[in-house]
Amino acid sequence: MSTQCAVFCESEIVSHVNDGMDVRSIVGGINYSLGSGIATMINRLGIKPAILVTGGVAKSRGVVIALEKHLGREVVKTVPADHQLIAAIGAALCARERRQSCRQGEGYDICLLYHSDAAEEQLCVDSG
Repeated sequence: MSTQCAVFCESEIVSHVNDGMDVRSIVGGINYSLGSGIATMINRLGIKPAILVTGGVAKSRGVVIALEKHLGREVVKTVPADHQLIAAIGAALCARERRQSCRQGEGYDICLLYHSDAAEEQLCVDSG
């Protein structure tokens, strides 16, 4: 499967389905491709400590197994109960931290004041 473009990947999948390929083989190819792409990014970034897969893909055993094969090491198998929320929680924590910095006038070029029903808020923007 193409790892560079979702459109090419979809085209490949349609071709395989039309050729009568077994669905399990197609899904295996998708898992292999996703694992390969993720491993490439991890290796490019030089990440060495333990790897924890989060988000919806965390429940895909096939992707996790493919990732382990491409990395040549195990990834953390414990999936948190709210695995699909981890990125949102992290984004909220980062936003809270940035908001505090913004209020202190640190690290931001633009701070916009706006009002919501609940309170007055600031939106901080780093133009760099």
